[in-house]
Amino acid sequence: MTTHQSVMPQEVIEYLDVHSNAEYIDCTLGGAGHTTMILERNGPKGRVLGIDANPDALAQAAIHLKEYGRRVVLAQGNFRDVVSLATRHGFGQVDGVLYDLGLSMDLLKSSGRGFSFQVDEPLDMRLDPEQDLTASDIVNSWKEKEIADAIYQYGEERASRRIANAIVLTRRKKRLETTFDLVTVIESVLSRHGKSHPATKTFQALRMVVNDELGVLQRSMEDLPQILHKGSRVVFLTFHSLEDRIVKNVFRDWGKEKRATVLTKKVIVPTRQEILKNSPSRSAKLRAIEWL
Repeated sequence: MTTHQSVMPQEVIEYLDVHSNAEYIDCTLGGAGHTTMILERNGPKGRVLGIDANPDALAQAAIHLKEYGRRVVLAQGNFRDVVSLATRHGFGQVDGVLYDLGLSMDLLKSSGRGFSFQVDEPLDMRLDPEQDLTASDIVNSWKEKEIADAIYQYGEERASRRIANAIVLTRRKKRLETTFDLVTVIESVLSRHGKSHPATKTFQALRMVVNDELGVLQRSMEDLPQILHKGSRVVFLTFHSLEDRIVKNVFRDWGKEKRATVLTKKVIVPTRQEILKNSPSRSAKLRAIEWL
C-alpha cells in the first residue's frame, strides 16, 4: 500500500465533482488512494463502494480505510459486473464512478503473480487468482500465430512475430515457468534501446489478454448507465491507447445521443511536475462525462 501513488488525484476529484453526502464507486480500488480522497470530501454521510478483483488489495484497503467505518463498502469482483455489485451492496444510482485502469505498483512489486519483468515470479498475471487462464498457459500452449497476434494487438509490439517464434522454439526444450524465463527469450530477440525495457510491451499484452481487459471495459461501459442519474459524473484514467480509444468512442456516442455531456473535449494528461514525481503517470489520460 505504501509504494503506489494515485495518478492525477486533484483532477480526478475535480471532474468527479465530489461533494458532501454523495455516493461514489471506485471500480478499481487498488491502493485506495483515490477512494481515500473521495471519503475525505463526501462526508459526513457520503459512501464509497470500492471494487477490486484482487483479494490482497481488498485486505490491505480494509486496514487502510478502517477509520471511515460504514461509509466505505469493499467488494471483491470484476468491474465488468459493476451494476450487479452496486445493486448487491446497496448502491442504486450513484453520483460518480471512477475507473483507474493503471496497474498498482503494489501488484507490480510484490504480488507474486508475475506482473513485472523486473521480479522473478511465476508467469501468472491474473488479477483474480480464481480465474483459469494464466500467462503461462498462453506462452506454453497457444499456437505461434496466436501468441504473435496477441502481442501485436495488445502490446503494439512490432517484433511480435520474432518474439512468438522465439517463445515456441524455447518451449520445445523447456517450459517457460517464470517471468525471467520469458524475459530471457525476449532479450534474445530485442536488444535494450531507449528508456523502456524490451519486455515491456509483451508483458503488457499478456496481462491484458489474461484478464480480458478490453472486453471487460466494453461490457462495463455498456451496463454503466443503469446506475447513473442526471448529474452523475464518470471519470476514466487510461494508460493504453486501445483502452483510451474505447472510452473516447463511447463518450462520443453518449454525447451524440444527448445522454451525456463530455467534460473533457481535450484529453487531460499529467503535468510535467507529476510525471517527474511519479513516472508511471506519464502515459495516463483522463476523460470525463456528466450524465444528462
